[in-house]
Amino acid sequence: MVQVDDEVRLEDDWVPMDEQLAPEELEEVIRTKEAHSRAVVLESVCLLACIYHLWIHILKEAYLKSSTLLLCCRLGTFLMLM
Repeated sequence: MVQVDDEVRLEDDWVPMDEQLAPEELEEVIRTKEAHSRAVVLESVCLLACIYHLWIHILKEAYLKSSTLLLCCRLGTFLMLM
């Protein structure tokens, strides 16, 4: 079981990153995090675009099949009435 010391707070030991790193290192960390964030957003947008196009394709196929089926049913009914 883990022992928890109630006397110590996390905020007591916390030091801002800009006070821990040199300006060049801080700039590199910020650039790395920004690049990662952009990559995640781009990947999410691309995934959503793929899902959208796939969904549109599925809907078009379903519409065409239902239209064809409806046309065949109407044609069959018409031929039966003749």
